Amino acid sequence: MGSAYESINNETSAIFLNPATLNTIDDKRFSVTYLKHVLDINSGNVVYIKSTPDLGSFAASAIYSNYGSFTAYDKQGRETGNFGANNLVNSSHHAFAH
Repeated sequence: MGSAYESINNETSAIFLNPATLNTIDDKRFSVTYLKHVLDINSGNVVYIKSTPDLGSFAASAIYSNYGSFTAYDKQGRETGNFGANNLVNSSHHAFAH
């Protein structure tokens, strides 16, 4: 399908792929996802959606990825300690009442 995405009505996590689906939710929703990948890689997301008859729908979300711990070395190849790498993305959406 060439990375095509079909809209799923009334699905909380669909806002990550198509924020227009926010208009299909008519109450409040909460969703949490966690995924333990290989090695030390972990990721997850949180979504909260609130729909009101007068103002439309509002959504807040966060996506987190942690890539684990790595060993740091200097130019001479000596171990200098450890460091970690991670990402955090947060966003908000609003769809006006229809």
